[in-house]
Amino acid sequence: MGIRWPKIKSNTELWKATGQKPIILRIRMMKRRLVGHTKTKRDESIKKQALDWNQKGARRTGRPKQTWKRTVEG
Repeated sequence: MGIRWPKIKSNTELWKATGQKPIILRIRMMKRRLVGHTKTKRDESIKKQALDWNQKGARRTGRPKQTWKRTVEG
């Protein structure tokens, strides 16, 4: 790539130079594929039940409300 250490480039510039997309887009795509694959399973499947499971109770103080399921849906 010809990028030396003293030359500082942003991530956006590197993505353009290499022709790649940001990694966050790849992660979102992989999560959605996994959910789609899990939704096609039988209702008795533990994986499908775990995806639809909703935990009861309260979170500890300072605990983020962001869940894996919410990151996929949003």
